[in-house]
Amino acid sequence: MLGVGQRGGDHPPQGDDSRQRFRVYYFVMSRISETSVFTALGHPTRRAVLAYLRDRDYVRVTDIAEAVGVGGSTLSGHLRTLRAAELVVSRRRGTEIQYRVNLTVIDEAMLLLASLGGALHQPRPHNNHDDTAPEEER
Repeated sequence: MLGVGQRGGDHPPQGDDSRQRFRVYYFVMSRISETSVFTALGHPTRRAVLAYLRDRDYVRVTDIAEAVGVGGSTLSGHLRTLRAAELVVSRRRGTEIQYRVNLTVIDEAMLLLASLGGALHQPRPHNNHDDTAPEEER
């Protein structure tokens, strides 16, 4: 779910109007879809499939296999994972199945990552003390 909200306390660096607020976009993804999307994106072959499909509309499985250099059965498993994560959409044309990338889900995943911004822990500054030594030895 994508939404727009006001973020209190953050102001754009414009003029003297400190009351002016700016919009931030936030995204809430279910834990299940979040996990499946990032699991699917975790494999280099699946990322290669998505990169190949990015600028194409409904590509045959044989063309995808040739482009990314994997066999049909291997590609089938990767496409199944991508479909489960809704990163690709498929359609049947006669006896063949064609795929295209679902950019909406990729955009949502990017928004989710961007929303983490300051939420990730920064590494602690290095100190000269050995934190594992007893207090009296420091």
